[in-house]
Amino acid sequence: MTERALLIGCRTGALRGVHADVRLMDSLLTPLGFETTVLVEEAATRQGIIDAYRALTAVTTAGDTAVVYYTGHGARLRKPGWTRDTALPDRLQYLCPTDIHHPGGTFRGLLAEELSLLQWELGERTRNVTTILDCCHAARMSRDPALLPKADTRPAAFGWDAVAAAWRAATRAAPTTRAAHAESHPSAVRLVACAPEETAFELVAEGLDGWHGALTGTLARLLRRPGSEALTWDRLIGLLRPAVTELAPGQRPEVAGPTRRFLFELREEETAGALPVRLEGGAMFLDGAELFGIGEGDRYAIVAPGSDRAAPPATATVDLIADGRARLRPDATVPARLLAGLEAHPVRVVLGRRPVAVVPPNHPEHRRVARELGRSPFLRVSRGGEPVMATVALDDGLHLLDPYGEPLLARPYAFADGAAGRLTAGLHQLARATHLRTLGSGTGTARLDGDVAFDCVRLLADGGEEPLAPSGAHLFNGDEVVVRLHNRSSAQRYVSVFDIGLRGAVTLLSTAEPSGIGIEPDGRHELFRLPASHLLAGVELYWPDDLPAGPPRPETFVGIVTDRPQNLSLLAQPGVLRPRTEPCGSELQSLVEGIAGGVRDGRPPTWREQVRYAVRRFDFHLHPGARPAEEPPFAVDERPDLSFRLVAPRSAAPPPAHITAGLRDLTLHSGPTLGTASVRIDSLVVTRPGTGHVPYRAATHRVAGARDGERLPVDRFPLYEGPVGGSLDLAVWLSPDDGDEPPLDQLLATETGAGETARAVALLAAADVNTPAGDTVGAVATLMNACARLLSSTTGQSIGVFRTTHLPHERYGAATPGGRHPETGLLRAPDLSFAYEIGEGPEGGRGSG
Repeated sequence: MTERALLIGCRTGALRGVHADVRLMDSLLTPLGFETTVLVEEAATRQGIIDAYRALTAVTTAGDTAVVYYTGHGARLRKPGWTRDTALPDRLQYLCPTDIHHPGGTFRGLLAEELSLLQWELGERTRNVTTILDCCHAARMSRDPALLPKADTRPAAFGWDAVAAAWRAATRAAPTTRAAHAESHPSAVRLVACAPEETAFELVAEGLDGWHGALTGTLARLLRRPGSEALTWDRLIGLLRPAVTELAPGQRPEVAGPTRRFLFELREEETAGALPVRLEGGAMFLDGAELFGIGEGDRYAIVAPGSDRAAPPATATVDLIADGRARLRPDATVPARLLAGLEAHPVRVVLGRRPVAVVPPNHPEHRRVARELGRSPFLRVSRGGEPVMATVALDDGLHLLDPYGEPLLARPYAFADGAAGRLTAGLHQLARATHLRTLGSGTGTARLDGDVAFDCVRLLADGGEEPLAPSGAHLFNGDEVVVRLHNRSSAQRYVSVFDIGLRGAVTLLSTAEPSGIGIEPDGRHELFRLPASHLLAGVELYWPDDLPAGPPRPETFVGIVTDRPQNLSLLAQPGVLRPRTEPCGSELQSLVEGIAGGVRDGRPPTWREQVRYAVRRFDFHLHPGARPAEEPPFAVDERPDLSFRLVAPRSAAPPPAHITAGLRDLTLHSGPTLGTASVRIDSLVVTRPGTGHVPYRAATHRVAGARDGERLPVDRFPLYEGPVGGSLDLAVWLSPDDGDEPPLDQLLATETGAGETARAVALLAAADVNTPAGDTVGAVATLMNACARLLSSTTGQSIGVFRTTHLPHERYGAATPGGRHPETGLLRAPDLSFAYEIGEGPEGGRGSG
């Protein structure tokens, strides 16, 4: 039997940690006996990946172990509204090999359907296949500019037609057997960085060298801990998911397949939750105490493998954690005949201790505060080199900070008797909220089949609605969100909806029915409709008055679906400890006890009837300010997702400080705007180079005697040359021209002396790193709206042709070959085809980004 691993790293776009990810996985698998094949750079093209995958399949035989690992960008294209091909999926997902952006219009991605077929062929050769994908298909920024999304954010060098043709070819080439059309081979384990609608990130990982994928870096930390050889995939995801979520809120790794297997083995755990007992010097120990979150006071049933857990010969309680091991104190003498091969099954264990940093270590109060936190069953003091739930900063008082260093309180706790206790109580609230935020759906006998859709929309001022992605949306103070529930199952379901707030407060939103909103098969429910008028109102989001403003913060709606009425209102109560009742039921029932009493249950020796449950989430980032104004429509809008404009990724290197921009290769077409052969092309460029610079440049180019389909004789229309900073916003309008109306810069000058437009210009001119991103995005929108309004009133008929935004991490658009957009071909609007180019200006120099 041979163990082989194919490690694929595709560094495209702005990703920085791809090659380090591959090296890290190589360093993890090689000591385990794997023969590794590494594909990076020129070897990781589309054809290179396919050839290497098939070569792995060709040499694999029954009993071999095969691992396929990919790190890089993923992407997805939405089916355009104009296509009439009903056979095509609504979205096509693919991985991005290193040649994905080569010019020529050919699609070079690796479609999800192609990847599934390759995995199926490998799974037919051996049952022991593991696929690990550290990428995503939805590109949205988190609250932290140090988190870089692992999904492609820019239009590729190919269009929908090329991707659709590749999909048709892939489906024609697929086997006609029904089983081969499954998403994944049933004998293969599949670990992915997040769900399809979520975003995965890379970041500078604590305890590792440089940039890494959040999934890869966290996986490495877990597998390097003592006791990791006892991990199954089920246990791994239980540790991996909360650790990744603490690094990147909204990213939740998933695992599918035969998950009770031990890592990279066919051997399966016979009983979930069991840990091997080590005997040493007459005492019993559990290895991997930190890895498995074992804490003092945990209680276990001690049984022999395969014996009846309903009548364990003894139970034992953890009374000491030392040197990475947990010592067990038996509640009764363990029969000598059972001492070999004992297993410990959790009966009553604490919720898991969340790491908290206390800084600086040389502060006079450090030892006292750390000692107080160390007494908590929910908390432990971080040893450094790991993500933390919160930080306690000591100076003139006790400052409580979130994982990104933002204050959670307007004022610090004073150093006085009882202050550390109040601080600990606040941290308990954060720990309980974190447990609820990371609660997974029921498994085994607690699994709830059937589906209840959990969808969210934002109510618009005009009565319309904006659908929201399940993860990563950026929302604002005062936004209203409607939660829609649809029971798609064939049985009655009960749903409790909670809001996990910015500081760990847990609020029950479905207060009308504390035991869950009862929804019949195919029934629907909305939160909220006003009782008397039945008008849709939604849940109003707000930023607490005493929470310091700053970057956006994560917030979550959690929907818990159960198969029977279940009063979960206790989850909303703030940290009240109460006597513990006897253990029974599923993890959800145990969590209800745990939130109030500080413990959760493992699988108990005897069962009562369980509540089966499933968990749904809506993760978003809340900004302290009001929502920016909407911009006018444009025929071609290539702006990145709003999240990137609100939280721009940090640049790997200093971006240009000076750029040039222009239109080229323009061709006019007959359309609704061109009632005359004379037209005007107006443009607006907005940037924030700093104090002393005008933050915008408006230009007008007049074209007389234009003919339909004929390229304009002017080689290049200059748009901008000058300093750049913050972002580069570009807009183009096309209008009829009679030659008598003033150019756009003169029109705009009439509005920049006073009023809303003047305030927007002033804000952009003075903006710095402390200016809320929502304010600058709103100011840009104000200028765009002013230009659209002025052109429409002046020319009588004007259309927005093109709109884009370029950010520092992509060198303001100058990173593409020659700075040309698109790299090949032209952008096509109803009345105009063109390309544009952005170059680093003659002054050179670099900005701060």
